[in-house]
Amino acid sequence: MNKKKLLICILACSTAFLAQAETISIAVNTDAWIRSDDPGKPNGLGDGNLAGDFGSGGESKTAIALMSFNLSDPALAGATINSISLTLQKGFTGNSADISFTTNVYELLVPFDHETTNWGVSSAGAFWGGASDFLDTGPVDGVDYDAAAVLASYTGNESTTPVGTILDFSPNSALSDAVAANIGGVLYLMFTSPADDQNRIVWNYTSSERAASGNLLDDSAVPQFATLTIDYTPEPVGQIMTIPVDTDAWIRSDNPGQPNGFGGGNLAGDFGSGGESKTAIALMSFDLTKLALAGATINSVSLTVQKGAEGNSADVTFTTNVYGLFVPFDDATTNWGVSSAGNFWGGASEFLDTGPVDGVDYDAATVLASYVGNESTTELGTILDFSENSALAEAIEANIGGKLYLMFTSPADDQNRVVWNYTSTEKAAAGAPMDNDAIPVPPTLTIDYTMTEGWIFTDWLGWLYVGPEAWVYSLSLEQYIYIPNYTGWVYIPKP
Repeated sequence: MNKKKLLICILACSTAFLAQAETISIAVNTDAWIRSDDPGKPNGLGDGNLAGDFGSGGESKTAIALMSFNLSDPALAGATINSISLTLQKGFTGNSADISFTTNVYELLVPFDHETTNWGVSSAGAFWGGASDFLDTGPVDGVDYDAAAVLASYTGNESTTPVGTILDFSPNSALSDAVAANIGGVLYLMFTSPADDQNRIVWNYTSSERAASGNLLDDSAVPQFATLTIDYTPEPVGQIMTIPVDTDAWIRSDNPGQPNGFGGGNLAGDFGSGGESKTAIALMSFDLTKLALAGATINSVSLTVQKGAEGNSADVTFTTNVYGLFVPFDDATTNWGVSSAGNFWGGASEFLDTGPVDGVDYDAATVLASYVGNESTTELGTILDFSENSALAEAIEANIGGKLYLMFTSPADDQNRVVWNYTSTEKAAAGAPMDNDAIPVPPTLTIDYTMTEGWIFTDWLGWLYVGPEAWVYSLSLEQYIYIPNYTGWVYIPKP
């Protein structure tokens, strides 16, 4: 098998065919700044936002810039954050001393209103520190922010930095965590520098108002919004796969030696009457060997069968349960004593007329799915949607790469005939309409899954969603593809 040829194609065509991690740039939503030396003044509608310290002569005077970023873009929902870039622009001269200093970024734990916030108020009627009145404190550590949790920082000399320069803050994992925690809402940030009572160390960042106006800065630089750029991997999209039944048959206790694998229907239930229970079991297999499921997470499963012929049941409601078969069956030879040619139910060495044996061929305590209904009042052609539980999804996961064998039957009833007659693969393949013109439909397993990692076996030629460290084997091409460290779509070319 030519592994190299197809692997080279995938790698060489990666730009065209692989959906890479996405990048989204989010401009600041609202911004303002507040100052300790003029505590009652709001500064949310000007051209710049100041952050740092106006300190001189032994007196520290703090300036804090406040910014919010709207993270409600649906593309971010469930995404994995790979990296963050936070950039601000020097909009005006801060008249700082000729020294290098650090500006830190913290997450604000409370919202601010850019029109009303000041040194005592975060928003109209709300005070910093959760106070009940104006206390002239500014944001309070441990209440409004966490001073120990620096999200990003910038170190530079403001006095020698030209107006219009883009300042790229160095983020750490805490900023990614804060973004991830606020996806679907708003991220509030505050910018300030450690106190300096001797030197003026102040940045004056371009505000959203100045950026929106488009008016050039003093040196003809174009004003820029403060921007949060997020490199992310979108949440893997759940895929839907529909799998028709592979083989099916039915067996009956009152005619134990008869195989019933090639008829128009498969019966399940009980022919009981007059105190005698007569069990019918429908058997079905689903092929999971050629599907893009290896390493997948199963989100949900739907199992449907069709009423293909009259079961002539009593006018009662009854339950049909589905169990996982631990042994394969052969639709041409199976009967009440034989699972497949030369193999007997229960692991017996001879024909014992037992049918499938609890604890050997299946587990009677583990119901994978069930259907409750009145067969006698159900129209021909009705699709019966079995109520599945987590056990069915687990059975599918356990059998990926192989086959899933199921058995359908009802609790014994020795007084009433309670039998469903499901459309068989043969009847569905023939396509002839039923008596009421309903189109025959085979039993179907529909799987909603999210690709994660592992092996994929596929007949598909075209786009395929894969997870990291995936080996894809194309049955049609008879070739392997190895896709390292990647989650997304790949294109399987035609030979």
